[in-house]
Amino acid sequence: MKSHTPDLVSVIVPVYNAETWLDDCIQSIVHQQYSKLQIILVDDGSKDNSENICLKWTRLDSRVQYIYQANSGVSVARNRGLTEAEGEYICFVDSDDWLEKNHITELLSALKSNIADMATIGYTKVNTRDHTNTPYLPPATQVIQIKTSEGEDSLINLFESRLLYSPVAHLFKANIISKHNVAYRAGIHFGEDRLFLLDYLSHCNIITTVTTSTYNYRIENPSSLSHIKPDEVLQSEKLFFERNYHFINNLGYSNIKTQQWLYTPIFNAYIDNLFLNRNIAFFHAHKKIKQLNSDSLFRQSLEKADTSTYSRLILFLFKWRLNILLALFLIRKGDRV
Repeated sequence: MKSHTPDLVSVIVPVYNAETWLDDCIQSIVHQQYSKLQIILVDDGSKDNSENICLKWTRLDSRVQYIYQANSGVSVARNRGLTEAEGEYICFVDSDDWLEKNHITELLSALKSNIADMATIGYTKVNTRDHTNTPYLPPATQVIQIKTSEGEDSLINLFESRLLYSPVAHLFKANIISKHNVAYRAGIHFGEDRLFLLDYLSHCNIITTVTTSTYNYRIENPSSLSHIKPDEVLQSEKLFFERNYHFINNLGYSNIKTQQWLYTPIFNAYIDNLFLNRNIAFFHAHKKIKQLNSDSLFRQSLEKADTSTYSRLILFLFKWRLNILLALFLIRKGDRV
């Protein structure tokens, strides 16, 4: 197993056409209160001025390391950073985000003082269009022993706080990553971050949280996810469901809230995939709904997901497999589910 430098934190920054915000990002890292850092900038084939900005910082600060690769996607870039990381600890920063000065200090202090395998801190979503800030904080500052019934409740609460959907705002142990070959899955364009976190968490015993926000997550185009095709979202959610199903079963998690957390995203993805493509003929609508109602995973999710936000009529039609009525509903544009 690869040896790691004690107390060194390797900060991995995937870069792609990030010239607008890249200077601010790097500056916030080099000015951290905690100074024992290895800062790895992985340029994923940028076509703007990102390379020159990165090279400038390698001259200004010896802790900064620049790597160029042909455009291969953010997952490959992060994996490349992991192969170059020398630190005992790992954290990720996206190239259009920035850190408060105490970000790494807070994470490292929490991880060490609680002898934890991962530390998580809050982040603030910054919308640059309407200049609004939305903080996402852990429910409490706490130590979560994952393999206990109390840990089940706390971990699911943390997932529901949307803090375990991205690799940022966490501090990881490099030896867990290298020992268990935890890596990002290339070729997945939606939800790859969640898979990485699940893979990592499956090898953890204790994680710790800090209820303050030290990571600023910049949203320049809030509608960008709307361009992702419903079919891609559904396939991603199926992959995530499969991985998460094994994750919670291996931990022995079984309460109702956990089951709802497991099945609700896949149910939502099924419904979105159906109703976001509505301008179709009755024959095709009926065929699609019939196929959906014979899908065993959909039937499970219909039973176990939190469906409280959906129309009772739609749920009734699905429950009793009234496919003709559902098809008529589907082809009527403007109806809501």
